[in-house]
Amino acid sequence: MCGSETSRRRAGGSNGFVCGQFAHSPQPKTDFGPGGIVLPSGQESDDMRFAGPFSRPVAVLLGGLLAVAALAQPAPRGQDLAGARALIDRIYATYARDAVPDPDGLYTAELRRSIRRQSDGDLGLGYDPLCACQDTGDFTYRIASLVENRGSATARVDFDNFGERHGVTLVLVLRGGRWLIGDVIDDGASLLNGG
Repeated sequence: MCGSETSRRRAGGSNGFVCGQFAHSPQPKTDFGPGGIVLPSGQESDDMRFAGPFSRPVAVLLGGLLAVAALAQPAPRGQDLAGARALIDRIYATYARDAVPDPDGLYTAELRRSIRRQSDGDLGLGYDPLCACQDTGDFTYRIASLVENRGSATARVDFDNFGERHGVTLVLVLRGGRWLIGDVIDDGASLLNGG
């Protein structure tokens, strides 16, 4: 049926099929417009730079950016709170051993600046804001509450020191994958805001 009307129509069609063989005639040029829309040969779009062969690199780049953004998301809630709880335990277990925690690496830069502003020369603040004390003895503590809120957490820590019960609220901030103390609130007074 090579001489049939159907065969002759196929010869001019897009697949180049002629009587059971592929034709070796050149295929018409196809231009892609914005959004991958096929434009008739010879027509150009005003926005051709975002179409055609450039669509794939742009898609790959966007896909890569989305993958990086997904990896940069905060860790699951339980993992975040475990790190916050570990910081609190590290601080207050030190008091329970009648020692004082090393303040390096505990506070945000903002809170360190606030503490320096409020300090009196060599005396510093005159007390330890984390235990609201100058000395410790028979120290016990418990984390009464710990609530996370997108990269920060609020913890209420209750403790007994020399037989007196007291507590502070710690505002914790997740920075660079580490929990730091961003504020200490004692009886409603914020250390960050000048006490």
